[in-house]
Amino acid sequence: MLNPQNIPYYQSLVNITKAFRFLLILLFFLISSHLHASYATIDHPLPSKEKYDLLSYAIKNKKQVLLLYDGLRREVCPHTLGEKNGTKRVLVYQFGGQSKSGLPKQGGWRCLFLQNVTILEVRDGAWHTGTSHTRPQTCIDHIEVEVNY
Repeated sequence: MLNPQNIPYYQSLVNITKAFRFLLILLFFLISSHLHASYATIDHPLPSKEKYDLLSYAIKNKKQVLLLYDGLRREVCPHTLGEKNGTKRVLVYQFGGQSKSGLPKQGGWRCLFLQNVTILEVRDGAWHTGTSHTRPQTCIDHIEVEVNY
């Protein structure tokens, strides 16, 4: 009786099938881990400690941050992180995205409550800041992290 497993063509098909199955499983895990990461950062905001750590990193390394604040997408450069009246806040220079009050062409300063921030991405890019620093900021009383100019 003829055994199909003794035919070289059959063995090649078995090996191709095993390789294809392995690639499908690998692709599934790569896609699901990416979706899980996006889901964790967009649909379920990071805990305050993790947000604080990411913003602290962005300030110290002059990184841009893409975030949601009160449902609006904003592109910012964070400058100061700290507290006022027992509430964690971050002073940012917003240079792109949306704003309830409108965003000047050159950008503008924003004081954000950390609890209302959802960080989408910390990224490289041009560092944006105001043209003058003549007025003292009133966003934060107790400064914990501040950018070095």
